Amino acid sequence: GLTQLNGADVKQRERRDAELRYLQNVVAELEEATDSEARDAAAASHPRLRELTARYGEVLGSAVRGEGSAAMASSLVELKLTCVAASASAKMGSQVKKLPRSTPLGALRLLCDKLFKVRVTHQVLFLRAPGDPLPEEVGADDDSRSLQFFGVQDGYEVLVDECDPAARAAAAEEARRKAAAEHEERLAEQLKTADVLQAEFTRSLGLAQDAQAAPALL
Repeated sequence: GLTQLNGADVKQRERRDAELRYLQNVVAELEEATDSEARDAAAASHPRLRELTARYGEVLGSAVRGEGSAAMASSLVELKLTCVAASASAKMGSQVKKLPRSTPLGALRLLCDKLFKVRVTHQVLFLRAPGDPLPEEVGADDDSRSLQFFGVQDGYEVLVDECDPAARAAAAEEARRKAAAEHEERLAEQLKTADVLQAEFTRSLGLAQDAQAAPALL
């Protein structure tokens, strides 16, 4: 790596700070990407991304927000990260990590990529509290949300699954169409019921008017 800059030696602290700022910029760039193709292109343009993620690991969440070590130490949460992805390239298993509660999901994805070899753009993250039988998906809409946003505490488990972004988008679109069709069906049924009630009301009103008019004809 670079050992001198402008004739002066590059100190270890200066190198670390520069690399953390670099990671912060990369994470921001990935979060601004609008689709999986853009994210892949952004990740590919930073060849040192995987190396630096591996180097800083547990402090990544703190690094991308520029927090100091003292603040980080006072807000760490111990999580169990478990890979359940079934692809051949994924590394199954679990690891326990201490992360700042302020760690954004985008940074957590980078860490999971490093640990389990599951691409950031293909990850599906689930969160499970101790004792809960079913996990809850997180990060589907906003990777800038932090662990603290989800109320994460010591002992929580993050499940890392894998899904093709195109297939996931297709499934979401199909679910949207199905929901829209069900809404239209319910609306049609409600209108049909309203028509029946209106017809019944009109018939009852006509009978009442006929009954009132009958004595006058006698």
